[in-house]
Amino acid sequence: MSAAVDLTGAGSPIVVPVPLEGRRYDILVGRGLLAQAGARIAALGPSAVAIVTDTRVGSLYGGALADALGAAEHEEARHAEG
Repeated sequence: MSAAVDLTGAGSPIVVPVPLEGRRYDILVGRGLLAQAGARIAALGPSAVAIVTDTRVGSLYGGALADALGAAEHEEARHAEG
């Protein structure tokens, strides 16, 4: 069962939990999250991050993500697959 999601507002992101055996992580869905990525990652503690993407997604969003990471003074490494 799926429901329509309104992403037109700038409210809180939708959190999608991903449970795995022995660990879990969250996926955030919402407007403006790409620009907030550096600050959100900084709040978690790491100073270095890796961007793993394909060339299509990287060409669309990689620059904006790199800018957000740089603004939060993260060291980044990129890897793109065809």
